[in-house]
Amino acid sequence: MERSPDARSLRSPRTSVILIAGATAWNVAQNRLLPRWSYVPGNVCGIGLIAYAARHAGISREQLGIDSRRPGRGALTGAMVAGVAAGVVWIGVRLRPGLFADTRVIGTRPAYEVLLRIPVGTASFEEVLFRGLLQAAWGSAGSSTAFGAWHVLPTLQTAAVNGLPRAPSAAAAVVVTVAAGRALASLRARYGLVAAVVAHAGINIAGYLAARAASSNR
Repeated sequence: MERSPDARSLRSPRTSVILIAGATAWNVAQNRLLPRWSYVPGNVCGIGLIAYAARHAGISREQLGIDSRRPGRGALTGAMVAGVAAGVVWIGVRLRPGLFADTRVIGTRPAYEVLLRIPVGTASFEEVLFRGLLQAAWGSAGSSTAFGAWHVLPTLQTAAVNGLPRAPSAAAAVVVTVAAGRALASLRARYGLVAAVVAHAGINIAGYLAARAASSNR
């Protein structure tokens, strides 16, 4: 599912500017202004706002990629994709652990990160925003480009904390996340939004656990 006739109002220049401004403000607030504890509840509220905006614009559940007839198939497909990606991550952390080390994960609570923050606060929110609302409005290319831009601020923070060069790190993150966005957009188009959410959550969880393993050995 890509662009749809009912999504015209979301593709107007005025509405596109509002969406970009809103997403940018949300990104800055979550990465620079708000306390860490607000991340999950804030993004849950964000999902509600996105659902309201989509409904107000006449975007149907199907156009958002929500297929209630086959959620199990989507979840299974997403889990398979995540499993393959996790395998690649763990091979990488065995061969080059330094690439995955991130001092931010030291002292975090694994249960909270794996069960709540990553699947709900990150994967669910970002997939509803990018592969749901923005893919319905702008197609996979536009939503994936926005997804890449979304990761600039958190990457700059990660680079600063870990003593990495900021500009190259941010540039690399944009390239990787745009490519990941296109892959998730294809997954969503074929198997529904649930598949993209599960795949995204699984990949991020694997990255988090790899970072813990690599950082604990430094």
